[in-house]
Amino acid sequence: MTSTTLLHSLILVVSAMILIVIGNAAGKALTAGGVNPFFVAWVRFSLGALVLLPLLRALLLTVGFGGVLLVVKPGFGMSPGLLFFFFAECAHECYLTTTRWLSED
Repeated sequence: MTSTTLLHSLILVVSAMILIVIGNAAGKALTAGGVNPFFVAWVRFSLGALVLLPLLRALLLTVGFGGVLLVVKPGFGMSPGLLFFFFAECAHECYLTTTRWLSED
């Protein structure tokens, strides 16, 4: 593991720990102020889901692509045609994601 990767990992872990503490303190302050705890819990859940949505989408795309590879060629053998298919599918997914992203503006 390189020092840059280690530093990025450390920054990510420390910022996550700080954000958890801030979220807990905000939740306690809101419920002490009379806000319904159920509402506070759902707001925290929805904010967390928005943060993790890109990661979840990438994970689901990877699992789906693995399923396609399993259907196309069962086993772990690699051929030049399968490698071409892999790069073509990655380019197609980038195209779809980029056009969807640009059409939202």
